[in-house]
Amino acid sequence: MSKLIQYELAKIVRTHIESTLVPGYFQPDLTCACAVSSWTLWRLLKKQGVNANFISGRHIGNIYLSYEKEIDEGRAVDISHLGDGHCWVEVDNEIIDITATQFDKCDSVCIVKSDERKRKYYIPQQSNLRAIREINQTWPLEQKPQTYKKYLRRLLIAS
Repeated sequence: MSKLIQYELAKIVRTHIESTLVPGYFQPDLTCACAVSSWTLWRLLKKQGVNANFISGRHIGNIYLSYEKEIDEGRAVDISHLGDGHCWVEVDNEIIDITATQFDKCDSVCIVKSDERKRKYYIPQQSNLRAIREINQTWPLEQKPQTYKKYLRRLLIAS
């Protein structure tokens, strides 16, 4: 599947989340919707035969910027435990983040290539089923993918 089609599919998922779940569940910038949105995109990409990975970890954009000089100079700075819990999808070592709008002023779909500086904002911790299991067991009910399956089923079946 081409990168353009992956991007368009990501836009479709974001639009569906915005129209279906934002009124009543999430904020317009999709704060707290990363697990639900990324899980949906991951399922759709896998259904299309794409070797995609659902990733849970931390987004440390603002924290990274605070320590950027020390990190670039190679000084030991442990910031892996800081930042916000976050989820995204990775395909071919590129991040597809459809909820990055909660952190940055960016397009509705943020693609971060492996060599981009912004890649350092993402600290992966778990992937795929292990990540989903941990999210469904430990995250707040309103942020768990399993909470919204009935709302997302139509999109998942239609693709």
